[in-house]
Amino acid sequence: MAEIIALPDLKKVRSWIEDVSEELEVIDMCDLECDGVSAVISMIFRRCGIDHKVFTGFVRDNQEDCLIFPHVWLELDLPLKYIVDIRLKNCIEGYEQDSYGIEIPNGVFRARDIPKRFDYIRSGQINFDEFSESEFEILTEGKYSEIKLPRTPSSRQLKI
Repeated sequence: MAEIIALPDLKKVRSWIEDVSEELEVIDMCDLECDGVSAVISMIFRRCGIDHKVFTGFVRDNQEDCLIFPHVWLELDLPLKYIVDIRLKNCIEGYEQDSYGIEIPNGVFRARDIPKRFDYIRSGQINFDEFSESEFEILTEGKYSEIKLPRTPSSRQLKI
């Protein structure tokens, strides 16, 4: 007998990631470091029912032989692992691209698409439950409540 498993449609996942990335651009304009940005995004994800984890650790820049430490980012486990990081570019000169033309990861991106130059190294998982929505509204200068993320993509039934 065939087993039925629910799997998300990858095209829907990609479209959803693009929508989320676009909505989160407003947070990139806030005057917050990686921990503040990650806290705000985590609260938005919780508000919208999006499963995620927040990690603290560092990013190793293999090209410059240095560490970006401490660093905080989020991870989404969809059919593939995605990283949410809109502050790494601020820690590295050259922002969008480094002097060698390598694009610095920014936004919501697949973990496997990170350039070999960078390694995300986890040291722990953190939780930002102690903050209230009104505190996030203050931190983001009123932008927090404006962000409306779509629900994660629905699953489709596949027969195996």
